[in-house]
Amino acid sequence: MEGIQSEIAQFERVWGLALPESFINLYHQEETPEIDDCHFETLEDVNAGSLRWKGMLPHYIPFADDADGNVFGFYRSESSDKTYILQYQEDGGGYIPISSGGRLFLERQKLMEIYNTQDEDNIESAPHNERELHEQLLTVDPLSPDVLLYIGASHLADRKYDTARKLFQRAVESTPWFADPHGLMALMNQIRGNESIAVESWINAVERPIFLSSSLVNYYHAGLKIPEMEMIEWASERLLTQTVVEIGPIVKSVASCLFNTKARIELAAELRKLNHIAGEERELLNALAVAVDDSEINTAYDTLIEFYERVGNRTMHQRCIEDKNL
Repeated sequence: MEGIQSEIAQFERVWGLALPESFINLYHQEETPEIDDCHFETLEDVNAGSLRWKGMLPHYIPFADDADGNVFGFYRSESSDKTYILQYQEDGGGYIPISSGGRLFLERQKLMEIYNTQDEDNIESAPHNERELHEQLLTVDPLSPDVLLYIGASHLADRKYDTARKLFQRAVESTPWFADPHGLMALMNQIRGNESIAVESWINAVERPIFLSSSLVNYYHAGLKIPEMEMIEWASERLLTQTVVEIGPIVKSVASCLFNTKARIELAAELRKLNHIAGEERELLNALAVAVDDSEINTAYDTLIEFYERVGNRTMHQRCIEDKNL
């Protein structure tokens, strides 16, 4: 018992985040909990960063993984005091906010277990398909961006625009730092002929960190016919080809860099001259997100380390140093 209490306290010291009460209760029951195929690391291993890897989103705190190689972790935006659970998809699908709290994540996993196993004790209430699964997940967690966007995309595919808009708006309000809600809101407005409003949402999408966006393949099963690319790439393409609204030079530069590490770092330097601290950090994170080899990754880390030292963020400064050495 003392060991668990010590690791709980250590978690807060290491990560600057309080472990959710639901997780504390879970770890008091089992050292390595497992729900569905989600396997939790021991708290000692979580605190040691056992699931961290070189090139990851530095702000991400992984605590579990599954049989498909996906990783689950905590994320808290600096603009919010709310902690979300993000799923990192091994196939390159990005970091997706799937739960708006620790307890809700555990309830989500229990429902996923019922769905995946078709447990006889719950067979009557078990979801029978992906649509039913997401509808039940929404009752479990009404603010889950992942679920809101899936169901919203389904309604958009069915041309139920008002319902889709409300779901996308809830996702935007829940996670304004996530690119996908802005991108899907833009698509809906474009379909409805609201081009200038769509452009605003495309801009919002490309101004999110690349780490915090996903692959459009996540919405295929919802019925949308959209190209196979990343949300940021798609939003940038749409923004640069539209002729309705004149976009500013900074936004145009952000949309034009796409997956070029050097260009992202150069843009960050320009934003630094303008004292655009948030934009500079975003572009340095983008440089890390799109880096493809050790040389680019190390360069991206070096610029992030210098940035966090300059702005006095000791936690992120140290974390980037540690991640670079993995």
